[in-house]
Amino acid sequence: MRKLPKYALTVSLFLFGCAPLPPVPLDYTVSNDKSDVAFPKNLTVGVFQFEDLRGWSPRVAAREIRLVTAEIPVANDADATSEKEVSVFVTEAISKELEVRRLSVSTGGDYAQVVTFEDFQDKLKNMPLSTDRVIFGRIKYLNWLGPGFAGLLFQGMMPNGKAYVDLDVVVVDPRTSVVKWAGQARSKIDSGTSWGATPEEKGQQLTTALRTALEKCFSRADFTQAFDTTAK
Repeated sequence: MRKLPKYALTVSLFLFGCAPLPPVPLDYTVSNDKSDVAFPKNLTVGVFQFEDLRGWSPRVAAREIRLVTAEIPVANDADATSEKEVSVFVTEAISKELEVRRLSVSTGGDYAQVVTFEDFQDKLKNMPLSTDRVIFGRIKYLNWLGPGFAGLLFQGMMPNGKAYVDLDVVVVDPRTSVVKWAGQARSKIDSGTSWGATPEEKGQQLTTALRTALEKCFSRADFTQAFDTTAK
C-alpha cells in the first residue's frame, strides 16, 4: 500500500486541528430545594445582566488549544459557542438560585441591561426600581478549557480539561445605592481527561462549576445578612 506523503499528513492534521467545535449546551439546574436557608421571607430581588470581561465572543463557552501540524507543534485556539450568551446563562443561574431560596426575582424590564461598578449609582438613581435588593456583577472567567487535539497526540502528558468560574458579585440597596455585600464566586472542575469530552459533558461541567461557585457564595453568613432589610 502506498504511503501518504508527509505534506498530506500535515494538511490533514491542520484541517482537523482547525475544524470548528460543536456547540456547547448551557442549561442551568439547581441541585435541591433550599427554602430552609435563612433568607428573609417575601423579599424581592432584581438581577441585572452581568458584565462580560472575558474578552471573548459573548457566546463562547469552551476553548481548545490544538496542535495543527505533526512536525511543528504550532498551537491555535478552537472555540465552541453556545445558543445563549454566557452573561445570560449567569443571570439565569443566579435567578434560579435565589428563587429556590424562596426569594422573588425580577430580570426583565429595567433589569435587562448591564450595570457596571463604575456607573451603578448613577443608573440606579434614574430607575424606578421597586425591589428590596439588586444584584449585578462581572464575569471575569467562565469557560471550559482543554488541550483538544494535542491531548489526543500526547495522552498522559497534557493537562486535563477544566471548567473555570470567576465572578464578582455585588448586592445593593436600590433605594440608597449602598453596597450591602461585594465578593467573589469562584470554582474549578476537572474533567478527568485530556481528550474526548463531549459538548454535553463540557456544558454539564460548566454548570457544576457555576453551581458550586454560587452555592459557596450564597451560603456565606455575610451574604445572607446583606438581604436583611431591617438591619441598620
